[in-house]
Amino acid sequence: LITGGLGGIGLTLAHRLYQLTRARLVLLSREVLPPEEDWPRLVRALDPDHSLVSRIRGVESLRAAGADVMVLAGDVTNIERMREVVTGVRAAFGGLHGVVHAAGVNDDRPLLEKEQLGIERVFAAKVYGTLVLHDVTADDPLDLFVVLSSTSAITGPPGQIDYVAANSFLNSFAEAHPSRVRSLG
Repeated sequence: LITGGLGGIGLTLAHRLYQLTRARLVLLSREVLPPEEDWPRLVRALDPDHSLVSRIRGVESLRAAGADVMVLAGDVTNIERMREVVTGVRAAFGGLHGVVHAAGVNDDRPLLEKEQLGIERVFAAKVYGTLVLHDVTADDPLDLFVVLSSTSAITGPPGQIDYVAANSFLNSFAEAHPSRVRSLG
């Protein structure tokens, strides 16, 4: 299960996981992809650099390589939806063996321009999403549970205090759960 699975990092990791392990992949995204029968028309109609075209091409590329790919929509902070996702993955694939939490949002603005709602959006995927995923997979004997942090947690770039805090949380969470969680950043 790869959260942020239709983003650039998620798709790159999906390709690599498939190459290394032939894993069956579940790509989770907040956004719903259009029905697959509409993909050829959309790819022809939209600019090649359009984000929807990139997501469609990413899934098609994985499938062309032979990967078994399931694409699901859901908010990683919604515990009920994540329970549904994990239950569905277990039913479809006979179990869940790994989680790669690559979802994230960055709102690069000076602190005095930030509002609480924007800060919460940055925290949502990384902080709350991690807690939800940890909870809903607690009974799964996972081979891996990876959270993707950022070098921002170390460098502390201007305008990213909330992003720095969210990624610092991921690093601390991984340290607190060393037998289960790994942090990449």
